[in-house]
Amino acid sequence: MADAGTVARPHDQFGEYLLRRAEEDGATRGYEVAASQMDKMLAAETEQEIWDADEGGTVNGQDMIDVELEIRGFKVATSDDQYDAALGVYILIDATRLDNGEQVIVNTGAPLIITKLRMFEVREMLPVTGVIRGTKARNGTVLKLRQLPSRAVKSETVA
Repeated sequence: MADAGTVARPHDQFGEYLLRRAEEDGATRGYEVAASQMDKMLAAETEQEIWDADEGGTVNGQDMIDVELEIRGFKVATSDDQYDAALGVYILIDATRLDNGEQVIVNTGAPLIITKLRMFEVREMLPVTGVIRGTKARNGTVLKLRQLPSRAVKSETVA
């Protein structure tokens, strides 16, 4: 929070916003995980898919490095002491893996991912496709959300 007579940095105001939003979103986060698992059960076509539908819950952002995703939205939750979350919150990202179509909930406290997704949300740009990349840093791996790489498309020529 800024001292009297100084202007708060956007970063400070954003941190305050996230804490307020975590209070609002936090009440539904447990249900979001259960609802995702129920969706998988209801869409299951085989006995094994039904049995497997409630395995897991959320996937850690670290485990989604280099996985291409379509991100539809996210919820904000207050981080407790066991998580290393610089902003004091983490997010639950509602996404689909582009490699296999699986719907996933990805949790991360990565400040750059949280900020980027919030700006996509503010600008009404969700859903967005991207890939989580990890960059080695002194204290571990920094997660960033990146655009999908451009891909060559085979052109069809008409003779």
